[in-house]
Amino acid sequence: MLADWEEHDLYGCAFCGGPYEDIEHLVPISKGGEHSLANIVPSCIDCNRGVGGKHARDPWEWLAERFPNLAPLLTPES
Repeated sequence: MLADWEEHDLYGCAFCGGPYEDIEHLVPISKGGEHSLANIVPSCIDCNRGVGGKHARDPWEWLAERFPNLAPLLTPES
């Protein structure tokens, strides 16, 4: 899946902007999220483990900045 992000020039952790080495599920698998491109963002290991900038930056905000034309569609479900 990481290669799919690179095809779209998505380099860097969605939370801290650092180099990514992992993926983060926006909706955790344990809470019903799917393991699909629609539910993952690139993540560094520290942020994925919750010790980096994970909670400092909303991944939905990152996606909206990266794809301004999709911003109206990037509202997380309540």
